[in-house]
Amino acid sequence: MLHCVCDPVTFQPRVCDPVTFQPRVCDPVAFQPRVCDPVTFQPRVCDPVTFQPRVCDPVAFQPRVCDPVAFQPRVCDPVAFQPRVCDPVAFQPRVCDPVAFQPRVCDPVAFQPRVCDPVAFQPRVCDPVAFQPRVCDPVAFQPRVCDPVAFQPRVCDPVAF
Repeated sequence: MLHCVCDPVTFQPRVCDPVTFQPRVCDPVAFQPRVCDPVTFQPRVCDPVTFQPRVCDPVAFQPRVCDPVAFQPRVCDPVAFQPRVCDPVAFQPRVCDPVAFQPRVCDPVAFQPRVCDPVAFQPRVCDPVAFQPRVCDPVAFQPRVCDPVAFQPRVCDPVAF
């Protein structure tokens, strides 16, 4: 007959994993067994505030980093498997650039990610009225000056830019 190992603090038997029949590791604060990952059969890391297991990434099987304010797991980038940086106001993950895998800078008013230039991978400067990205010059990668009425970029001098 298989006996479970007793917890050294509560002296109660630990819950055994129904697949490996090994005792699950207990959380050092709540003394409750951690939920095991259904693929690796390893205990998931518990959040130190809510004592709930963090959601594991379905590819890397590593726990996702929890946002320190919302205590929700951050969305992982499907390519780099790194957590996306959360916006400190909206607590939503910032959209990552599909080439550089770096989070795009969010507009401080609209909280929407700024469009990145496809060559320099830097966020384009947003117009302070329309909150739309200004068109970048294809040579200098600097934003063109927008007309304050039409919000359309002014034609740049092809020599001076």
